[in-house]
Amino acid sequence: MTPRRRSDLLLAAAFIVLYAISIPWYRPTGAIPAIWFGLPDWVVIATLAHVFVAALCSIIWLRRAREEDP
Repeated sequence: MTPRRRSDLLLAAAFIVLYAISIPWYRPTGAIPAIWFGLPDWVVIATLAHVFVAALCSIIWLRRAREEDP
């Protein structure tokens, strides 16, 4: 496996994990959420996961753009 292929697979796995974390399916039905920063904990977790997904997208975009520049 080439280093580029391994890197692509790790990035894909990171996206899958971050999106899985952002879904509050791990919470039992009827559980009362803890309050973090004035918001339910699942909102904070989902927001942070989406921020990390956006950061990964930016890193990938910048890396690919740098490779394509002459």
